[in-house]
Amino acid sequence: MTLLLLACLGLQDADALIRGLSSDDIEARESAAAELIKLGAPALAPMKRALAAAEGERKARLQELIVKIEREERRKGFKGGDEVCGLAGALRSEKDEFRVGDAITLKLEIMNISREARAYVPARYFDREFPGDMSHNSGSYGKIVVKQTAGERPKECGGEIG
Repeated sequence: MTLLLLACLGLQDADALIRGLSSDDIEARESAAAELIKLGAPALAPMKRALAAAEGERKARLQELIVKIEREERRKGFKGGDEVCGLAGALRSEKDEFRVGDAITLKLEIMNISREARAYVPARYFDREFPGDMSHNSGSYGKIVVKQTAGERPKECGGEIG
């Protein structure tokens, strides 16, 4: 009951803040936008409903805020490896188990988990490290280390290339 009440209060706050985006006062609009971003994911549904009926500047403002909140939610939820120069990576498979002869397709996801723009130099080579015999151990792990082997390295990242 308490959670439902809090959720309703949050939605009412979001609706009031969304109305605040149309204020004639610039500071009120900026304050409403900042508060919607603080609300985060709970503000998305009311914002998307308001977006359907919005026009002009209000519509553009809502679209921008929705993108920011969704980006922040993806950034917070990203489960990857160690951060390197603001970037983190994860190697993922669509399946958890493979039978003998199955093709294994892996997808490398790289995300900027910092709050600043970062340069990305495409990875061309990978180093692989696997335990001796992975075939019988369900708890086996492997590690892929991505190294930059060419191109400019941003000065703030330090270290050597490849």
